[in-house]
Amino acid sequence: FYAPLTSTNASYEWTVPQDQDGAVVPYYCSVGNHCVAGNQFGALLVNVGAVHFVSTNGFNFEPAEITVAPGDVVIWIHDGGSHTVTSGAGCVADGRFDSILDNFNPMPFYRVPTDEASGSISYYCTPHCGMAMTGVINVDGGVDCPADLNGDGAVDVNDILEAVGGFGTTYSVDDILIVLDAFGQPC
Repeated sequence: FYAPLTSTNASYEWTVPQDQDGAVVPYYCSVGNHCVAGNQFGALLVNVGAVHFVSTNGFNFEPAEITVAPGDVVIWIHDGGSHTVTSGAGCVADGRFDSILDNFNPMPFYRVPTDEASGSISYYCTPHCGMAMTGVINVDGGVDCPADLNGDGAVDVNDILEAVGGFGTTYSVDDILIVLDAFGQPC
């Protein structure tokens, strides 16, 4: 999308396409240097799990280690310097993700696949890997959570809608009661 915002056109409405479920849609202000100097950038998170932020501090990622669930999004925040966020260990990329993290790409992200198994995803900054600028994303696949019908790691209104929508074919009264009993709980 592209929409000039002015005093006479002060808002913009965008309808998320149906095929964007689970997407992270970055956006920025394209006027002059507003994105870089004015930090006028952001991201629309479309039905994703939790969001986790990691920032740079000199030659460190902070926090250096985080725990996420499948479907969660990790967003790195640029706080100076020219870096990368490159998946892999021992300064060797594994191809999972590789993004520049600098003034021109101040907020790269990674969405953990919803079918990701429990384990660890190591990453590093390519130019500063020898200086131990590394991090770890621990993926906690959690336990079997029958109330989380859509598998997003939380029992919320979307699970209730899923249960009601499939009532009589896929789900029973007992399934709806399980969702209601666990409503608001993480899995």
